[in-house]
Amino acid sequence: MSPEIARWDREVIREPDGTVWVCCVGEGGHPIALELGPEYAEALGLLLIDPDGE
Repeated sequence: MSPEIARWDREVIREPDGTVWVCCVGEGGHPIALELGPEYAEALGLLLIDPDGE
């Protein structure tokens, strides 16, 4: 099974409990949201800022 391609639509929603929703658009134009718990949101953010982890 191939993964679906999603493009970030530059919207991020932060919930009071620390959950982060990264809003995207699928190839067919339908909405897709990536749900990240607080620890995963932080880990992804750090990797995006510093891919080498330095």
